[in-house]
Amino acid sequence: MHVSASLVLYNNPAAQLQRLLASINASTMPIHLVVQDNSPKTTLAALFGRHDYRHSGSNIGFGAAHNRAIAGLHSDVHLILNPDIEFSADTVTKLIAPLEEKADIVACAPLVRYPDGRLQRLNKLLPTPANLFARRFLPFLAKRLDYDYEMQWFGYDRRIDLPNASGCFLATRTAALQQLGGFDERFFMYMEDTDLVRRLGRLGRVVFIPEAVVVHEFGKASYRNIRLMWIHIQSAARYFNKWGWIFDKERSLINQRALDAKILPPKYDC
Repeated sequence: MHVSASLVLYNNPAAQLQRLLASINASTMPIHLVVQDNSPKTTLAALFGRHDYRHSGSNIGFGAAHNRAIAGLHSDVHLILNPDIEFSADTVTKLIAPLEEKADIVACAPLVRYPDGRLQRLNKLLPTPANLFARRFLPFLAKRLDYDYEMQWFGYDRRIDLPNASGCFLATRTAALQQLGGFDERFFMYMEDTDLVRRLGRLGRVVFIPEAVVVHEFGKASYRNIRLMWIHIQSAARYFNKWGWIFDKERSLINQRALDAKILPPKYDC
C-alpha cells in the first residue's frame, strides 16, 4: 500500500519535530510526508529537506491546512499526524493492516500513551453538550459522565468499532477522505477530528487497533490558555449547531452500539 501523511505546524519546537521525523524515517512502511506550515515564517523548513514542505502564508487552521495537504494525493492510506507524536518502526504497518484485510473499514486508530507510559483514553462516544460542559467547568460531574463517554469500561486490549477517535494519529483510506472533502473548515481548531470521524463512520467502520502503539505528549493547551479555551468553546458550539444539541438521533444510535459492546474492564497497570 502507498501511504501518505500530513502534518500541520505552527511554531512547534524543533526538538519535538525531530522526534517525529525520526519515527517517520525509521518506519518499515515508507511514508510520503506532506508538511503544511501555518507558522508566520519558514524557520522550520530546514528540518524537512527530504519531505514535501509547504508554507501556508498564514494560520489558516488545523483542518484547512490538512485539506491542502490531502488534495491531489494518490495514496491508498493517509495518516493524519500531530507534531507531538512518536512511534516505533512497525507501528504504521500494524495500524494499516486491517485496511488491507477488510474493505468495510475506512479508518484505524492506535493505542495512545503518554511519554511516561500511561494510557490515554482517547476512544470516546460522540459527545453531548453535557459531556463537554462538565469536563470544562464541572469536574465532579464529569467524573461520573466520563465512565461511559471515555469508554472507561473498555480495557484497550482488543479491536473495537469506535464512534469517536482522536485526530492526533489516524489512518484513513485516502479515497474516503477525499470523498468527504477532508475536514470541515468551519472548525478552525478543536472538534474537527470528532466531526471527521463521525462522517467517516457513515462510509464504513472506524476501528481501534491495540497492537499499534504511539506516544503522544498531549498538552491540553486549551485548559491553560484563555484564548484557546474560547476557540474550543466556539468549535463545540459549531459542532452542536451542525449535528444537534439535545436531539441527535444518529448520535444516540451510534453511542448505543458502542455501549452494547461493554465488557468487564480487565486489571490495567496504568
